[in-house]
Amino acid sequence: MLLTSIYLCLTLFWVYANESKISQCKRLITIVDQGNNSIETNKGYQVTTSYQLAKDLEKITQILIKSKFGDTKLAEFNDKFATIFRNWNQQIGKASKALATTKTAEPSKNGRITIKKAREEINTNLISAYYTAKNFDVLFEELNEYCNQTEESVGF
Repeated sequence: MLLTSIYLCLTLFWVYANESKISQCKRLITIVDQGNNSIETNKGYQVTTSYQLAKDLEKITQILIKSKFGDTKLAEFNDKFATIFRNWNQQIGKASKALATTKTAEPSKNGRITIKKAREEINTNLISAYYTAKNFDVLFEELNEYCNQTEESVGF
């Protein structure tokens, strides 16, 4: 049993160590694209859609955290994308909760105050998500440039 565990660890180390930069780039871009596609598919102001999007972004964050890259630059990109998706998850999750609050507010003075606070929370988080998206765009462009340099140096 111990030998099997050691063999498995060495095999995984060898796979990660010998995986080409091109295949590592493709693997990272595939994960990031899954998260981006989830945003494009589920964006909106409906509570259930926003809640589902937040859950999907948390899954992508966990995938990124668990992903390992032998290339140190790709590992840095991976960490930065994990932070971006974690931020999106939190921002969209908070906006979703605030949106749900507006749906259940009573038609009263206190209800109007609740709705006003919820709108402020929604706006704050959506503005933050907008800036996170800008950071995502810049980072994704840098990743593509890095990966294209790798492909050109290999002759692809």
